[in-house]
This record gives sequence, structure tokens and C-alpha cells, in this order.
Amino acid sequence: MRQSIVRCQEAGMQIKIGALLWAQQTDWPALRDAAIAADRAGFDSLWVSDHLLCPIGSWRNPVYEAWATIAGLGALTERATIGTLVGAITFRNPGLVAKLAATVDHITGGRAVLGLGGAWLAR
Repeated sequence: MRQSIVRCQEAGMQIKIGALLWAQQTDWPALRDAAIAADRAGFDSLWVSDHLLCPIGSWRNPVYEAWATIAGLGALTERATIGTLVGAITFRNPGLVAKLAATVDHITGGRAVLGLGGAWLAR
């Protein structure tokens, strides 16, 4: 691993580390504290998955809505980019997604990342 990092640095590349925050089967204080700790620890990016139902365990388990979550976490963090991993394009109108992304980008001072995907869960 160390050799790979050195080679990347010699080639002028940067290695960035992100954290996927688990926004399912948790409570807001734990999620909030994890995001703040990751931001302070120097993680380059923070990510939240976009699920309507919990993909692990019972589908009845709590799942935070991705856009509201990254807006809240983005207001509480200072440096890491923040985004959806991935935002489900089949869940929302494209115009609404654009508005959500722009709003989160304003809330975070330009740190929002719009990650999009097809969304699929066989249940």
C-alpha cells in the first residue's frame, strides 16, 4: 500500500479518502457525530446512500432520506465534499433532483457532489 501511495505521489496524483456514512438503522445524533468526526479527521468526502427502504435487515428499519440528510450534515461540516452515493434517478423528477443538488450546494458552500445511479432493490 505504501509503495502505491508513493508511486501516485511521484506521478503527481493525489489520493483522497471518503467515508460512506450509514444513514440506516441509526439515530440522528450518531450520524451527525460520525460526519463531524470524519470531517475533522480529514476525510475528503462524505457520502450517504439513497434508499427508500432499508436494504439490510427488515425493510421496516429506519432509513434517512438522502437529500435531507446531506443538507443537514453539510451545514454541520466544514471542509469535506458531501454527496449521494448514489442518488436514485428513478425516485424523483429530474427537475427536483437538480433543485435539491443546487440547494445542498448552496448550504455547503459549494461542497456538494451529485452522484447518480439507476436505483434497484430486489424486494
